[in-house]
Amino acid sequence: MHYRGTKIDWLSRGILANVYHENGETNTRTLTRIIGENNRKINYRYGKLEDVGLIETEQPSMDGSGQIPPKQVELTEAGEDFIKSAKIDIDEEPVEDRIEELRNRVDRLEDSLLHAYDRIEDLEGDEE
Repeated sequence: MHYRGTKIDWLSRGILANVYHENGETNTRTLTRIIGENNRKINYRYGKLEDVGLIETEQPSMDGSGQIPPKQVELTEAGEDFIKSAKIDIDEEPVEDRIEELRNRVDRLEDSLLHAYDRIEDLEGDEE
């Protein structure tokens, strides 16, 4: 999927969908927790999405704690339109649930593959 010549990959779509779920604005800390990717990857996508006008970001000033606050991100009107027109599934299940389902699928596929290998060995043994 592309928008104005920029590839909108699964992580970019995840950022857009999750910002949308957070009423159009959130921060990097929340997104890293929900999506499960590190700040570097998310901030890289921010740049791409901001360049094409789908989001706007702002880095808040440091407060008295000495820690850098998480970057704020907000969907633009173009970002909301993109989500709706690209039919990004904004009502899909939480990422954690999808990850667990994918792990279960991988486990089932591994079991099937091991069973297939065992069957091949049995068939090869029958030929001898």
